[in-house]
Amino acid sequence: MFTCLSVNQSKCELFIPSDIHKDEITRVFREVAPNIKIIGEEELSLLGSPLTALASNSILAAKINTYQLLSDRLLNIQRHTALFLLRNCLAIPMMTYLIRSAPIFENILLKKLDEILKSSLEHILNASLEVENWVQATLPVSLGGIGIRQLSSLAVPAYCSSVYSTKDLVSQIFDPSINFTDRHLEKAEEIWKSIANVTDVPLNKQHQKSWDIPIAMKEAAVDKRNDYRTVCNSYHFIAFAVDCLGGWSQEAKAFGSELARRLKYCSAFLEQIHLYVVV
Repeated sequence: MFTCLSVNQSKCELFIPSDIHKDEITRVFREVAPNIKIIGEEELSLLGSPLTALASNSILAAKINTYQLLSDRLLNIQRHTALFLLRNCLAIPMMTYLIRSAPIFENILLKKLDEILKSSLEHILNASLEVENWVQATLPVSLGGIGIRQLSSLAVPAYCSSVYSTKDLVSQIFDPSINFTDRHLEKAEEIWKSIANVTDVPLNKQHQKSWDIPIAMKEAAVDKRNDYRTVCNSYHFIAFAVDCLGGWSQEAKAFGSELARRLKYCSAFLEQIHLYVVV
């Protein structure tokens, strides 16, 4: 006796992109699968990843509610445990799949998620975080932060690295004659270049760290400049990531190159040059 696989109609979904002949299309599918679910554009997703802008809003709105609920529950446990869970379980880990699989880096709802994270961290630390304190706290640990990253700054590096790491597989799936262009990737690269203040993409495009570090270094340099704002009024202040042995920002690299160039042409007068480095 042979048994055949059957389709669970209640788990089948149908999306009709146009209202033209929508009733007729629905009727035809209902005849074959009476329990099929008709979904709208705001529900259109694949394996939990939104396929449209409206679907992105719906999924992020649900994430906001989840974040707020979990953030409120963190107040009921010991502070060190709450901080550990916030950093390693509830902050970025809950959003990693979404920011890598969907182009949501321009969605304004990411700012709302960042606000919930900031509020949760303030309650755990029992302290109010000013803008510069929040920027420093959201830096990577290697750059002096505590590792609770802002989703709005991490979304672009996550998406770009994800696209490049799967590019070969996508090209194998699509017909070679199809000229596949990801317009979201082009937009993400433009945003990344603008934020990181660079003219080209990283050499190791498949690794998220290659996209993330230049942005984090720039944020760290701005934070350091804010710490020494009184010095900046009287001197040319350039932030070097010396205290945590991190990478240099573009501004620091340019300064180092210019300093080396000038010292090269002043080698005959080195005994008369006084160079002060304050660490």
